[in-house]
Amino acid sequence: MNISDLRDVIYEKNKIDFKEFDANKLNLWLVDIPYDTENVQLRTLQNRSRDMNEENIIQELGGKRLSPADVIGDIFTYDSNNIRIIVQPPPPITTASLSFKEIIEVIKKNALKGTSNLPDVLSMPLQQRNFEVAMNFVNETIYNNISARDGKSNYWCIVSEGAPGIGKTRFGQELFNQIRNDMPQYIQDIYNDCNIPHDRRKTDTHLEYLCIDFGNGHRLTPQDYGIDASIILGLRIAHAFFIEKEYGMTFQEFRTALKQYRGSFDNFQFHVFI
Repeated sequence: MNISDLRDVIYEKNKIDFKEFDANKLNLWLVDIPYDTENVQLRTLQNRSRDMNEENIIQELGGKRLSPADVIGDIFTYDSNNIRIIVQPPPPITTASLSFKEIIEVIKKNALKGTSNLPDVLSMPLQQRNFEVAMNFVNETIYNNISARDGKSNYWCIVSEGAPGIGKTRFGQELFNQIRNDMPQYIQDIYNDCNIPHDRRKTDTHLEYLCIDFGNGHRLTPQDYGIDASIILGLRIAHAFFIEKEYGMTFQEFRTALKQYRGSFDNFQFHVFI
């Protein structure tokens, strides 16, 4: 059995990941990396497996490119638990790097304008729930932010848990309505209470409701493997905010349309500011 045969076997076992190119595009490299968590080469391979190029493999992993005609028996000449062969897929075919805005505009242009599948939840009448406890946490977080208090203990993240169908999503929708109604005036009250100069006060408070369901429409898929967590979240926020409300395009269709812009995914980095 030679390297060409091994390459075909690897390709067949990973057809889903390798479906966009032929088996002969795979490069196999000879390495000798101990499976030791303290080994620098192993950590490099684990942390950077998605962006390793030929130069990195040679310089950082001590790799040697294998020829399709090389015989496997000549490589494994002794028993070893070390990693001996690594597989390098070809780099993704991408267009010139585009900005976030440019990518979204291209996708919008090619999408069908249609009715959103989302219910008009924010126009539903409130159920007169008691939001006092939740609003206390929201108000405290906003106050601490405007008054520039440090420390994570000053900032709350509200989590609602429970069995499916008990009204968690609806509670979130109604809580958003409450925040949207109360927050502009509350923020001005904080400015006055803290004697914030008028030139530092924000008068354009804008609140947006997004419902991102990781268990259904925006579920994680094998496409997310190896992608930074902030990009995974950013892609879903981009779909929910720019696409889902106006176009009849599912998140999976959105991801398919984004495939050619894989090299520009850093533009979808999501940063949290409270």
